[in-house]
This record gives sequence, C-alpha cells and structure tokens, in this order.
Amino acid sequence: SRRRHTRLQGDWSSDVCSSDLDTLTRSEADRRLDRFPHPVGNGESLSGKSVCFTGESICCYRGQALTREGAADLARAAGLEVAKSVTKKLDILVVAYPHTQSGKARKARQYGTRVMHEPVFWQTLGVAVE
Repeated sequence: SRRRHTRLQGDWSSDVCSSDLDTLTRSEADRRLDRFPHPVGNGESLSGKSVCFTGESICCYRGQALTREGAADLARAAGLEVAKSVTKKLDILVVAYPHTQSGKARKARQYGTRVMHEPVFWQTLGVAVE
C-alpha cells in the first residue's frame, strides 16, 4: 500500500496510508471498537452527539484508509448519530484539514458548530488511527 506522510494537529505526526477500506462492514466496525472502552481519549464523551464528516479522510484504521462509510460506521458504533449535512442542530463537524473552507465548514462556523480535526476526533473517541 502507498503511504504519504502527513503532519497532524498537536504534538505528534503519523504516516497516513492511502489504501482502500471499501470492505469495512458495520459488524467489523463494531467488533473492532469492542477493544476501545468509551469514553476514552481525553476523557470527553461524545456519545449521543450528532456528527458530520467533510472531505476525504486522512487517517487509517488498522492499516486501511478510512472511507466516509467506514468513519460513519465507527462513529455510530461509538454512540454518535451521523448526519449527511450541516444544520443548526449538528453538534460536531469532522474535518480532514482544520483550515478548510469547504461549504460544510463555512456553514458550521456560521452556526457556531464545533469543528474537530479528524485525528483529534478519533483520539477523543479512543479509536486508534494511524
């Protein structure tokens, strides 16, 4: 699999793979998350919150590039509600790049919605991504 080096937010960096994760199923995501008690990460619980993803994922999960579908499955398994669009009721927008000017990011900022950098989001959930 091809790898590219990406500087992630915070004091750490990681190699992010660009291989494909099209085969991740909901049951696989559930089994994989069983290894991570909730809440973990920084102690903040996101369970019950609504989340939307924008942009292509920069993270890998268990050596495979994380697709939007795979990210949604992992988020649902962690107790979050996954939305397809940004509304005033959305709690969190997950972005690959913190300074993105995508339509979803602009709308989230306009509404005062919390915008989280993808690696920080997974760390907060306690999901080990690369």
